[in-house]
Amino acid sequence: MTVNNLGAMAGVFAAEGYRRCVYAQTASVVDYSLVTQALGEVRLHGVLLTASGATRIARLSQREIGSDFDRHLVSSQQMADRLERKAPAWVTRLPTDDQTVTQN
Repeated sequence: MTVNNLGAMAGVFAAEGYRRCVYAQTASVVDYSLVTQALGEVRLHGVLLTASGATRIARLSQREIGSDFDRHLVSSQQMADRLERKAPAWVTRLPTDDQTVTQN
Protein backbone atom coordinates (compact mmCIF):
# COMPACT_ATOMS: atom_id res chain seq x y z
CA MET A 1 0.00 0.00 0.00
CA THR A 2 2.85 2.40 0.82
CA VAL A 3 4.40 1.94 -2.61
CA ASN A 4 1.07 2.45 -4.39
CA ASN A 5 0.14 5.54 -2.36
CA LEU A 6 3.54 7.16 -2.73
CA GLY A 7 3.64 6.35 -6.44
CA ALA A 8 0.19 7.90 -6.95
CA MET A 9 1.18 11.00 -5.01
CA ALA A 10 4.40 11.36 -7.02
CA GLY A 11 2.39 11.00 -10.24
CA VAL A 12 0.14 13.89 -9.24
CA PHE A 13 3.12 16.08 -8.40
CA ALA A 14 4.87 15.19 -11.67
CA ALA A 15 1.70 15.96 -13.66
CA GLU A 16 1.70 19.42 -12.09
CA GLY A 17 5.29 19.98 -13.19
CA TYR A 18 7.08 19.43 -9.89
CA ARG A 19 10.45 17.74 -10.15
CA ARG A 20 11.40 17.71 -6.46
CA CYS A 21 9.62 16.19 -3.52
CA VAL A 22 10.32 16.22 0.19
CA TYR A 23 8.95 13.08 1.78
CA ALA A 24 8.89 13.24 5.57
CA GLN A 25 8.25 10.01 7.41
CA THR A 26 10.33 8.76 10.30
CA ALA A 27 10.99 5.20 9.16
CA SER A 28 11.57 6.10 5.50
CA VAL A 29 15.32 6.32 6.18
CA VAL A 30 15.19 2.62 7.05
CA ASP A 31 12.58 1.51 4.51
CA TYR A 32 13.98 3.66 1.70
CA SER A 33 13.53 0.80 -0.76
CA LEU A 34 9.78 1.49 -0.62
CA VAL A 35 10.46 5.06 -1.72
CA THR A 36 12.67 4.02 -4.62
CA GLN A 37 10.19 1.28 -5.56
CA ALA A 38 7.43 3.87 -5.82
CA LEU A 39 9.43 6.62 -7.50
CA GLY A 40 11.94 4.69 -9.58
CA GLU A 41 15.47 5.95 -10.03
CA VAL A 42 15.60 9.08 -7.93
CA ARG A 43 18.28 10.99 -6.12
CA LEU A 44 17.44 10.26 -2.52
CA HIS A 45 18.76 12.17 0.50
CA GLY A 46 17.90 10.91 3.97
CA VAL A 47 18.00 13.03 7.10
CA LEU A 48 17.49 11.62 10.57
CA LEU A 49 16.77 14.08 13.37
CA THR A 50 18.39 12.82 16.56
CA ALA A 51 18.26 13.79 20.21
CA SER A 52 19.86 12.57 23.40
CA GLY A 53 17.89 10.56 25.92
CA ALA A 54 17.64 13.58 28.21
CA THR A 55 16.26 15.72 25.41
CA ARG A 56 13.72 13.06 24.41
CA ILE A 57 12.54 12.81 28.03
CA ALA A 58 12.20 16.59 28.32
CA ARG A 59 10.28 16.87 25.04
CA LEU A 60 7.99 13.96 25.82
CA SER A 61 7.24 15.32 29.28
CA GLN A 62 5.98 18.53 27.65
CA ARG A 63 3.40 16.75 25.52
CA GLU A 64 2.56 13.48 27.30
CA ILE A 65 0.90 13.34 30.68
CA GLY A 66 -0.45 10.63 32.90
CA SER A 67 0.05 6.92 32.43
CA ASP A 68 0.96 7.16 28.72
CA PHE A 69 4.26 8.91 29.41
CA ASP A 70 6.16 5.71 30.28
CA ARG A 71 4.77 3.87 27.27
CA HIS A 72 5.77 6.70 24.93
CA LEU A 73 9.20 6.92 26.53
CA VAL A 74 9.84 3.22 25.90
CA SER A 75 8.51 3.48 22.35
CA SER A 76 10.65 6.54 21.64
CA GLN A 77 13.80 4.80 22.85
CA GLN A 78 13.02 1.67 20.84
CA MET A 79 12.53 3.70 17.66
CA ALA A 80 15.69 5.75 18.27
CA ASP A 81 17.66 2.51 18.71
CA ARG A 82 16.11 0.96 15.59
CA LEU A 83 16.77 4.02 13.45
CA GLU A 84 20.38 4.30 14.61
CA ARG A 85 20.97 0.60 14.00
CA LYS A 86 19.20 0.30 10.63
CA ALA A 87 19.55 3.68 8.89
CA PRO A 88 22.29 3.43 6.26
CA ALA A 89 25.53 5.37 6.58
CA TRP A 90 24.50 7.75 3.74
CA VAL A 91 21.68 9.12 5.92
CA THR A 92 22.68 12.43 7.51
CA ARG A 93 22.23 12.47 11.29
CA LEU A 94 21.20 15.92 12.49
CA PRO A 95 21.39 16.43 16.28
CA THR A 96 18.51 18.52 17.60
CA ASP A 97 19.58 18.88 21.24
CA ASP A 98 19.36 22.51 22.37
CA GLN A 99 17.28 23.40 19.28
CA THR A 100 13.76 24.75 19.22
CA VAL A 101 11.10 23.53 16.80
CA THR A 102 11.56 26.65 14.67
CA GLN A 103 15.31 26.12 14.43
CA ASN A 104 14.99 22.64 12.93
